[in-house]
Amino acid sequence: MKRKPVYVETTIHAPIEKVWEHTQNPKLHEQWDLRFSTISLNEPQNEQPQSFLYEKHLGFGLSVTGTGAYRTRMMDERNERASSLNFKSSHPLSFIKEGSGYWKYIKTSDHIVFQTQFDYKTKEGKGWTWADKILFRPMIGFMTAFSFGALKTWLEKGTHPRLLLERTLAHYGICLLFAIVWLCQAIIPFSHSAFDHSMSFRLFYALLGVAWLMPKLSKKYLFILQSMFLLMMLCIGILSPQTTLHEPLVMSAFLILSIAGMFNLKDCVDVFSIKRKRGGRHGRSSSSSKGLR
Repeated sequence: MKRKPVYVETTIHAPIEKVWEHTQNPKLHEQWDLRFSTISLNEPQNEQPQSFLYEKHLGFGLSVTGTGAYRTRMMDERNERASSLNFKSSHPLSFIKEGSGYWKYIKTSDHIVFQTQFDYKTKEGKGWTWADKILFRPMIGFMTAFSFGALKTWLEKGTHPRLLLERTLAHYGICLLFAIVWLCQAIIPFSHSAFDHSMSFRLFYALLGVAWLMPKLSKKYLFILQSMFLLMMLCIGILSPQTTLHEPLVMSAFLILSIAGMFNLKDCVDVFSIKRKRGGRHGRSSSSSKGLR
């Protein structure tokens, strides 16, 4: 089965020396890269290739370890640099057997183009091959894209990657919650006074629920639309004689969560704006440092 290498690229508005330091210094690297929990060098840092040990914490006290070596190259110290990497793992919990890749740094007039491409072999067996194609490789690609977005935002805005991860996870959790709420409202209404349950309104609820599940759809205006709708329904519910006590409380909670979610957007990483294919343009990458839209 043919493997597709993982490719990720982003633009960073920062000096090339700063991008280089945050990617080549192990203590800084492990703070933004989700693929590694700890990185420790084996040899003096002036030797080439530079060997290292890495560890990834899986939770519940479990970790995966591996080894690697990398070389750095200065094609043009001021405008273009590169780093090549080989890695392997014999750990029983690791699905990766061995792999290799590179980082490339290209300076333009006002930003740094930061690229990576890597590929790896899994453990022997068709089960591992299919698991990699369906689960592991998409997951590794997503983690790499988030990490590049986190590094970009860290260097451009100063927000630490750990905080970015927490707020991004909160964002996707809020999106999932609203999707479930509106899809359930379309099928089994939770309110019998403030909400209209005609077919047209149920279709609106269903579309709103589906919209929250569309990862590439900008959520900024969806939050605004939803907040306005909830506020209108809250006012109608309060004035309605059939309203029970819990209904305004529930809608108020959702309205507050919707507004909070909208303000949380600026501190999230827009993973789907990070370029994942060679060539073409950067999707929404020009705005990714401003958070999700």
